[in-house]
Amino acid sequence: MTEALWCGNIYSSKGISPDPKRIQALQNFPVPATAGELMQFVCVATWLSSAIPDFARKAAPLRQLLEECLKNAPVRSKKFASRILLSEVGWKPEHAESFSTIVDSIKNAVTLAYPSEDLVPCLFTDASKDFWMIVITQVPVQDLHLPFKEQSHQPLAFCSGAFKGPSTNWSVPEKEAYPIQYAVRRFDYLLCTGKHPFRIFTDHRNLVFIYNPESVSVFLNRHSLEKSIAGVSI
Repeated sequence: MTEALWCGNIYSSKGISPDPKRIQALQNFPVPATAGELMQFVCVATWLSSAIPDFARKAAPLRQLLEECLKNAPVRSKKFASRILLSEVGWKPEHAESFSTIVDSIKNAVTLAYPSEDLVPCLFTDASKDFWMIVITQVPVQDLHLPFKEQSHQPLAFCSGAFKGPSTNWSVPEKEAYPIQYAVRRFDYLLCTGKHPFRIFTDHRNLVFIYNPESVSVFLNRHSLEKSIAGVSI
């Protein structure tokens, strides 16, 4: 046996990739006409989000439209949502663009590598006013002297989300720091269990100060991460 299907993913010598049948089904998904069809598309696409970089931002217009459709619904079910026509709620060009972008991203869903303790984990994070994103890769030790764009990065995980509620009022440094905290807690098995400390890549220089041992920030709760980020390069 050269590959196995498990929980909707194909495990092979090349890595972990979504089941091609599910990919094909989403590629052939018609433009949704009802909130029920939109709900189905968003749910299935979200299942594939671990193989799609920056999924939260790409899907935001569709999720916002779905919330608008269901805001006064007595139940949030597909059966009820199927009664709601998107044309009556307000299907706009930005929704069509979001749908097309996700379909294109699904076509190019990334095959994830198996983690190796001999390789160096790399954490790439970014945040904007409304969204945050995480990309985790691993590279050979011999590539470390090269510029990161020339290194042989093997993708391990993609994760993204939106700032909601009180987090929308966070400062820029707080928003930039959040995906690092989240990644260390959720993906510690990828970042903190190998032979080499992981490396952080960010375009926000203030994070170098924030994670300096002499810095103190109650919000960032640095001390709870001190053991995890010991020896980490930013």
